[in-house]
Amino acid sequence: MTFRQILTAIRWMIGVALIGMLIWNPMAMSLLIGKLFPKIEWGTSEYATVTHIFIAVATVIAAVICLREPLVAWVSYPIRNFFSNIFYPDEKVVPPPNYNVATLYREQDRLDEAVEVYLGILHHHPQEVLAYVEGIKTAFDASQPETAAKIAGLAERLTEETLRGHIAAIYEEARQEYELRPLETELEAEAEAATEEPAENSGEETPGR
Repeated sequence: MTFRQILTAIRWMIGVALIGMLIWNPMAMSLLIGKLFPKIEWGTSEYATVTHIFIAVATVIAAVICLREPLVAWVSYPIRNFFSNIFYPDEKVVPPPNYNVATLYREQDRLDEAVEVYLGILHHHPQEVLAYVEGIKTAFDASQPETAAKIAGLAERLTEETLRGHIAAIYEEARQEYELRPLETELEAEAEAATEEPAENSGEETPGR
């Protein structure tokens, strides 16, 4: 797992734990604060209700911050559909392509899902040049050369010949880079091993005369 994936998993666990604590026992957080600050009478007097509300709101805000990335996608979907129904009342009309979800998936290293998003855009919008370019690059990054070739083949639907040639050139360049990755990895490993050998030899004691 990459550092970003580990960080995302930690945020998920913290966010779910906060929500679970709030649902399981609304007073749990206030009791915890009471243990940390015994001199303050959190659970008694007229401040009890205000304290519980404050702790609950703070817990919800902390959970939302931890789960902000998936929440953005979930919340934006119904809002986008709402405005799409206003400006595109005919269900047969496809709304404009949305690259935000694909970008979010790429930032989270969810490359397979990002590729599916680009394929969906190309299904409804075959003239979207950016979807071809990003889809090909993302497919190679996800180790899906067959999907990259499929996307490059779909570029034949482009009406302008210049754009078709442009996509073909991008595909060829990305394919060559993909094929050179194992060689680059091997060369880096050999260079690292060669660097470590002199260091090990220098640490050996020379025999006395």
